[in-house]
Amino acid sequence: MIKEIRLQKFLSEQGICSRRKAEEWITAREILINGEVATLGDKVTGEELILIRGKKLEIKTNLKRVVLAFHKPKNVEVTLQKTEGAKTIADYDFGVGRVFPIGRLDKDSRGLLLLTNDGDLANKLMHPRYQKSKTYQVRVHQSFDKLFINRMRTGVMFSPGKKSSPCQVKSISEQVFEITLKEGANRQIRRMCSSLGYEVIDLFRTHFGPVALGNLKADKWIDVTEFFSDGA
Repeated sequence: MIKEIRLQKFLSEQGICSRRKAEEWITAREILINGEVATLGDKVTGEELILIRGKKLEIKTNLKRVVLAFHKPKNVEVTLQKTEGAKTIADYDFGVGRVFPIGRLDKDSRGLLLLTNDGDLANKLMHPRYQKSKTYQVRVHQSFDKLFINRMRTGVMFSPGKKSSPCQVKSISEQVFEITLKEGANRQIRRMCSSLGYEVIDLFRTHFGPVALGNLKADKWIDVTEFFSDGA
């Protein structure tokens, strides 16, 4: 008997997207299974005809995990949708088949972005439960003092009812600091700085989990699959 698994898990294992993204597509009624609109509770074996946004899913067997480290420049949007007048991840050919970004890095930010074809790995790296750290160098519009560093380190209310967790922060120069987070709300660092009266003029991610950007040049990428041979 062929084992059935939930549709969102199946899609992540096929390297199509993360489970979270699959759930968004299912909720938006953008997936059909054998001609029927998919629901969140549906299970599949891989023998079904699955259409995603009208395109047939070609089932892969023995899919080999790939993880890439990409130096994302500014003004590149982290989306797999091509956008007229804007450069996105979809405009790159990484040469390893379909891969998707792990988490977000906003258009105005630059630095290390991980991409993979393994949806389960992506979930582990993005889920707060696994406590994967991310390190950034941040330049603000004016000089800061020790009080600013201490406030950033101990926690800042950056939206109503939302306070950042204690984190590592150190001063690099009068206007540049380094911060390491194990959380990642949308534009969190920018919002943390804004709540203290500072504007971020450059945000550069240098590390994600065990991977360091190092000297990798902008618009280039390397294979870092070896860092995730244990599954996380």
